[in-house]
Amino acid sequence: MNLAAVLEAEPLPQRCSFVVTIPARNEEHSILEALGALASQATTNNALVIIFANNCTDATAIKARDVAAARPQLDLRIAEESIAPPADHVGTARKALMDYAAERFFEAGNPRGIIATTDADTIVAPDWIAQTIRETRHADAVAGLVEIGPEERRNLPPAVRTLYAQENAFRRAWAELEALVDPLPGDPFPRHCSFVAASFAVTAETYRRAGGLPEVPALEDRTFLRALRRVDARVRFSRDVIAYTSGRRDARVEGGFGTLVKHLHTQGASGGTLLVENPRQILEESQRRAALRRIWRPSRESANVTANVAIVSKIFQMTPDRVTQLLDDEKPFGENYEAFETISEAANRVYPLVPVGEAVEELRAMAAALKAAVPTRSKAASGAG
Repeated sequence: MNLAAVLEAEPLPQRCSFVVTIPARNEEHSILEALGALASQATTNNALVIIFANNCTDATAIKARDVAAARPQLDLRIAEESIAPPADHVGTARKALMDYAAERFFEAGNPRGIIATTDADTIVAPDWIAQTIRETRHADAVAGLVEIGPEERRNLPPAVRTLYAQENAFRRAWAELEALVDPLPGDPFPRHCSFVAASFAVTAETYRRAGGLPEVPALEDRTFLRALRRVDARVRFSRDVIAYTSGRRDARVEGGFGTLVKHLHTQGASGGTLLVENPRQILEESQRRAALRRIWRPSRESANVTANVAIVSKIFQMTPDRVTQLLDDEKPFGENYEAFETISEAANRVYPLVPVGEAVEELRAMAAALKAAVPTRSKAASGAG
């Protein structure tokens, strides 16, 4: 999808170092509120907002143009196009927007320009842009915290609201355990552990280094996170960058946030619970990552090379010779870790899902045990991501 042709390849406004990209399909009922949340802060921060109304059959583009007319101080560009199948999905639209922004930043000689993305049914916090800029001073990418909006949350049935609170507690406990087992200086706790398309940002140079957003029909955010980790991008999972998204149950993408909301309602109505990742699996994955980091450059220059290789050998369930053969100092840590995970029997072990309440208790117990055993564990030895 060549968005530059649709937008006539306009250059970035002078002094612009932040671009907000919003793919939108049939969002006439939410686009005004979404843009209203962005308008003042975009103007204050010299940010450009680009909407791609893709395959719309409603008044999404018309309403966006009404906003542009009513707020001339807001730099808002609107592209409208129908993408032919099978590429007519949000991954194509979001990629077109982010590719376009990256090209414009490089043309302007600003590789550290920030490309942010959100959704047309999402209301970002009043300081969303400012907090993203702040976090990006020490990071290559920022994953914002995405939640159901406060009013919608209050209107959820009590059982659904309880399950949602438990799911949030589970994600927080997961994030803390990761920070204890495999701490990174640029992403300390408090943090979260979700990379969601409704709120993330990346510098133009890192976007290119990671290969750009993948053109996949679903979960393009999670796929892009893997690409960022593969090239050791510094990703900050910030609890200060906040966006509130729709709590609607008609999930447009299977496996995304809408699927979670749908499951919450289904289980809440039946008196059931959510099944989530097994804490044992979360712990072991963090341990494998931390162990491999100890023998990756420059950590391997320490006096404990043999002992650390033995630990990696045991935790990945492969021989020490195989560990040494597989490790490649010429590649980023993330690419090394991915290679180890692909062939390791331990990494491919699948644990059964567990009820969310049990998972929260177990993760908290694991974290408490780690903090009691090593009070200074939060200090990291390496900044590789």
